[in-house]
This record gives sequence, C-alpha cells and structure tokens, in this order.
Amino acid sequence: MYILLLITLVCAMIYSFYLYSVIMNAESTCNQAWKNLNLQLERRYKLLKALAELMEFSLDDKKAMFEKIMENRKIAMDIRTPYEKGKAEKTVLYDIKMIFSLSSEHPELLEKREFTDMRNLAVEIEEYLQETRKSYNAAVSKWNHMRETFPISLMAKLLRLKTKEFFQPNEPYEKLPDIKLQ
Repeated sequence: MYILLLITLVCAMIYSFYLYSVIMNAESTCNQAWKNLNLQLERRYKLLKALAELMEFSLDDKKAMFEKIMENRKIAMDIRTPYEKGKAEKTVLYDIKMIFSLSSEHPELLEKREFTDMRNLAVEIEEYLQETRKSYNAAVSKWNHMRETFPISLMAKLLRLKTKEFFQPNEPYEKLPDIKLQ
C-alpha cells in the first residue's frame, strides 16, 4: 500500500516537473521572440534617426517637422509593453513614410547614395519586423492558449503567471512607398 502511494507521489512529482518545464520553455520562447522584435524596432529607430538627420541637413526649412519625428521616436523607444509599443509604432511608421514621400519632392536627395542605401535598409528592416512580429504573436498565442488549458492552467495559477500581450499595430504594416530613382 505504501509502495503504491510512493509510486503515485513520484509520478505526480515527475509530471509536475514536466509541466513546469513546458511552461518555462513556452515563456522562454515568448521572451526570446520579444527580444528579437525589440532588436528590429531598435534598428528601425536608428534608421529613422539617421534618415531624419540626413533630411534635416538637406532641408533646413523642415527642421520643426524633424524635431517632431525625433520626439515620436523617443516616445516609442521608451514604451515597454508590447501592446502600447504596437500602438506607438503606427506613428513611427507614418514618420518613415513621410520622410520617403518628402524625398520624392526633392530629387537631389535621391541622388545621394546614403539615402538610397537607407531606403534599401528600411525595406529590409520592415520585412524582418513583419517576420519577428508574426513570430512573437504566434509565441504569445501559444502561451496564452497553453496557460488556459488544463492541467497547465493549474500550474500557471500556482506560479501566478499572467497572459501576455500581443504586439499589434492599429493597422497592418504596409510596404514603404515606391520612390522612382532617376
């Protein structure tokens, strides 16, 4: 009788360790996906700063606009939660589009190699950002579903684990505007 009870306890402990391992693995996946997404966002912020500085240097009459762009960039960089950061990214993406649309009004910018290199980099960053956003949201979806599923939900409640926020900009990412290089 005692042996059967002991075997049951050992099996329950092993199963608990297994559940804990599954939970920690899923949380680790979410955390890593968030780090990857943040890395791409940081690349975007650096690009936005470089673009704004290049454009500001070339277009002195737009100085106030570029200061506002830098302010929007700082606000987005300071946000830490995925949902709020997703909302702030709408403004950052708008600023990037605005810079590129301004460049089509100023052909002298299109002749600068630095500008065309930055435009190509912007397209690359946006593609990576879309992939990392999808990856992060998939990991969060799996985490939230798993957290609500029995028996993991019991372990999650014991460990006081909460649902995670999705990173969702208010509107889907769009490709950057096409700029005709002459």
